[in-house]
Amino acid sequence: MQQLLAGLDDDGVLARHLHPLTERLQGMPGAHAQESRTLLRRVKVIGTARRRAPSRSFELLGSALVHKRRVRLHYFKRSDRTLSEREVSPQRLVNYRNTWSLDAWCHVSDGLRRFALDAVRGARLLDDKARLLGLRELEAQLDAGHGIYGGSGTKLRWATLHFNADAALWVASEEWHAQQKSRWRPDGGLRTSGPLR
Repeated sequence: MQQLLAGLDDDGVLARHLHPLTERLQGMPGAHAQESRTLLRRVKVIGTARRRAPSRSFELLGSALVHKRRVRLHYFKRSDRTLSEREVSPQRLVNYRNTWSLDAWCHVSDGLRRFALDAVRGARLLDDKARLLGLRELEAQLDAGHGIYGGSGTKLRWATLHFNADAALWVASEEWHAQQKSRWRPDGGLRTSGPLR
């Protein structure tokens, strides 16, 4: 449990809030404290390719989400290396492949956008009430693409990856997208297709 939290939580923000739960798990009736600690150590989580999100941004955005308030973001846009100021209504926090992002309604661009938390250079909670969208609308617009499958627009295109027989053995059981389709080739290779935005 502690390793899982550490993999998601750089500065202990989540652990601080979830600590009472882990203590309760360790003190469950019928389980000796030492036995419980030993069992928890037998689950190891190793995170890779993680982009660190500042805990102050994570905590402020989490609070804005809970209290349904707008936030003013200073955001570094990697595509054109510019810093912009955005007023957003947080919709949800997402952890995808060890990277935290915020799905939010952007009042500047008047649409749903995904903001990588590691690119947030500053955030301030506003008094204005957030504009909230239904979960179905969020899922329909944003869940088709995360990470390499993310992007703007709603029209999906498909990408196809070809793996040789050696690589296919490693990637055959990996799921990169819920709609991906894989097919073994006669030479032992694997052809995998998935939607891009």
